[in-house]
Amino acid sequence: MADLTITVSDRDEPDYSPEGSTAPHPTRGLIRQGGTVEFKLAIGSDPVTVTFPNGSPFALTGPILLGGISQQTQQDKTVAFQTVPANYKYVVTPQNPPPPHPGKDPEPPTTVSGDLEVTPGFTPA
Repeated sequence: MADLTITVSDRDEPDYSPEGSTAPHPTRGLIRQGGTVEFKLAIGSDPVTVTFPNGSPFALTGPILLGGISQQTQQDKTVAFQTVPANYKYVVTPQNPPPPHPGKDPEPPTTVSGDLEVTPGFTPA
């Protein structure tokens, strides 16, 4: 079981669990160095890609692909022990954005973002 689960979708703000894993900031997940984070695709969501544009806190970096025919609906990641305690912003984008409308400027794909705060002393509830 992961220390923190982040449920993401192509349209809604991320949901963090277990309860209390966001205190004192309800809009970001808290995790300690060396802790495990599970990214989970919300039921009914289209496939998404999760990226960390300013650097990832995880031991294995790279985009997290969720959903789709050959992809997982959840993925566990381990925060590196040497990760600098900081706030790490992530972005969730649809893997298959809608096609542009003829004669109109293409709309950028919808993005949802969240924050993951890595702390040296956080202990999950």
